[in-house]
Formats: sequence, structure tokens, C-alpha cells
Amino acid sequence: MRKLLLNSTALATALAITSNAAIADISISADSSWTYLSRSSQVTANDGTSFGTDSEIKFSFTNQTDSGLIIGYDVEMFSDGADSAIDESSMSISGGFGKVVLGQNDGVGDNFGIAEMDLIAEESNSNALSTSINTNSDIVNLASNTTQIAYFLPAMGGFTAGASFAD
Repeated sequence: MRKLLLNSTALATALAITSNAAIADISISADSSWTYLSRSSQVTANDGTSFGTDSEIKFSFTNQTDSGLIIGYDVEMFSDGADSAIDESSMSISGGFGKVVLGQNDGVGDNFGIAEMDLIAEESNSNALSTSINTNSDIVNLASNTTQIAYFLPAMGGFTAGASFAD
């Protein structure tokens, strides 16, 4: 009898775990870019051609608790042709209080700032000779993809703000 009870309890637990996992929203997205640069300038050392690739895949998991909190987990992996690694990995908890993000991710400045790179369609990887080009005009941001805690206020009349903290 005891063996039957343990087996039925294990089966009920497995069904409960399976039914909860089915409720979670899972999103998978990816992007890839290929570049060909051909440069001819007055500096011979900078002349030449080069190829490049940059790919990223993102997995996002979200689930809502019975109390209304939204729990999320994001993982981004990248490959730039020579290297492959996990780029970002973070957990988030959001509700009426706002959103808290814990883990290896960008600071809040990445969500609010508008840099010169945001004004054009593609980002440039070259170094310009002018001090007004390729200069970051973004708000002060923590080093990209560091382990940190970030807090975002809930939107109030279209206004929102956030703060990040890292070691």
C-alpha cells in the first residue's frame, strides 16, 4: 500500500510540474548580420577589406504567479565568428511596484538613453577620425553585461525611471 501511495504521489507531482510549465510563456528570437568592409584611405595601414559576422539568439521565459507577480528569465547567447558565449543572463520580477532585474545584464541606461547609434539603422564598427562621430552621447551607463541589480519604476503618466547598481 505504501509503495502505491508513493507512486501515485510522484505521478501527481509530475503532472503538477508539467501543468505549471505549460503555462509559462517561452519566446525564442534571433538575429544575424554579415559585413564586408572595404576601406581606402590616406593611411595605407588602414586600407584593405574584411568580412565579419555577428549572431545572437535569445531565450525568454515568463510566468505569472497566483499573486499576480510576473517572473521572467532571459538568456542571450552570441557568436561573432571567432567567439561564442552567453552574453546576458538575468531574472526579473515585476508587478505594481515596478520591475527588479537581477543578474548579468545591461544597466538601465540601455533602456532610456538615446545615443547617436540609435538614430541610424545600423551600428558602425569602424573608428572615425572626427570626435563628433562614434562618440557615446548616452546617459551614464554601467559597464555592459555586468552582474547587477536594476530597478525600474512603474510608468506614471508616461514617465518612468530606473537605477542600476553593480560592484
